[in-house]
Amino acid sequence: MGSQRDALFHFNKKTAVILLMNVAFLPLAYSDSQLVTDRVTEFSFYPSYVNDQTLSNPFAKQLPAVNSGDETVFANTRFRVTKEKFSFEVEPELRVLHSSHSLSVSSRSSVHAPSRIMGLDWKAGSDLRTESTYGFERLNLDYHSEVAELSVGRKPVSLGVLSVFPVWNKFTRPLMTDFGPLRVFSQDQASFRIQQGSFAFQATDIEEKQSSGAARLAEVAAYGESQELHLLGGQWWQHAVGGLAAVKDLAGTSVRTEGLWVSQEGVQAGLGAERALSETWSVLTEFLYVGNGAPDKKFYLTLPYSRFRPLTAQGYGYARLEYKPSALWTFQLGSLLNFIDSSQLVNGKIIYSLSNDAELTLELRDPIGENGSELSKQVLPVQLIAGLKWTF
Repeated sequence: MGSQRDALFHFNKKTAVILLMNVAFLPLAYSDSQLVTDRVTEFSFYPSYVNDQTLSNPFAKQLPAVNSGDETVFANTRFRVTKEKFSFEVEPELRVLHSSHSLSVSSRSSVHAPSRIMGLDWKAGSDLRTESTYGFERLNLDYHSEVAELSVGRKPVSLGVLSVFPVWNKFTRPLMTDFGPLRVFSQDQASFRIQQGSFAFQATDIEEKQSSGAARLAEVAAYGESQELHLLGGQWWQHAVGGLAAVKDLAGTSVRTEGLWVSQEGVQAGLGAERALSETWSVLTEFLYVGNGAPDKKFYLTLPYSRFRPLTAQGYGYARLEYKPSALWTFQLGSLLNFIDSSQLVNGKIIYSLSNDAELTLELRDPIGENGSELSKQVLPVQLIAGLKWTF
């Protein structure tokens, strides 16, 4: 009981420090006419059709699917106050998911923020068919000079250079295997970055409610005309880590690679390339190797849980073809392939820009694989997701 009280006091103390550092800026900001304010509101509505066999009996000869119509809403307003070298951001957000059928645990997670040290998220309502939460997606104080930046509070944290596979970026990059519209959540962090010429150094401390969720990382980067190099090291989720990432332009093709060594977990590595074939066509491909992933699908159910392994198998590939006939239309067709069991998740997306402030999307995610494979309909639902995003 005493240790629980100590942990709670530790959590409350850290939360209070971050809040005070943010709130303390407000009197300074409003002290004279040099204050610059900005507000951006975003509303997103995603009606979707879901064909879900994951709730069915996996031992049945035929798996009756559960069909449901879902509606997901994200609504937030970001306020930014800037005074000289200081800036303060706050972004309250409401997230609502409603379904014509009972919600599963995985579907509810699509509107739940990750574990974070500041208790600034609350459940607005929950029943069999509805899940609603609200909270603060940003609450951040930033100091910046010509060469350095210091940040404390809640904001997105992004690492690495790959576009699809999260070798480094396990904090903010969602996977297309996730349920519902892909959503980037912020982290509670303190970071310092300095850049002198072509060299940069960044230190980041990310905290969660449990100390086991802390990540304290340092990154050194060097930038050239057609290449960049990143080195990463530190303590991540109670594991020592070291990483190398690089970008190189080769005859118009951007080649990107990331490697990450994790103590007691092994090595993960990713390699990708992106090229514009013409003014309207482009192609992207990436590969992922996970050292502690399953070498055969018979090990899927016995594989030890690891936060470092968002995908199950040892090897994956992803390819995407994009066609952009005008500034208004974008068409994408891609496929995520599991090399171990040959299952794949086909992903098609259409994007139409109504204006600079509004966007319509239509996305299909269809898993194709035999029973027992990772990207099969036993594990992932078929999802057809429409979307309207309006910023004002």
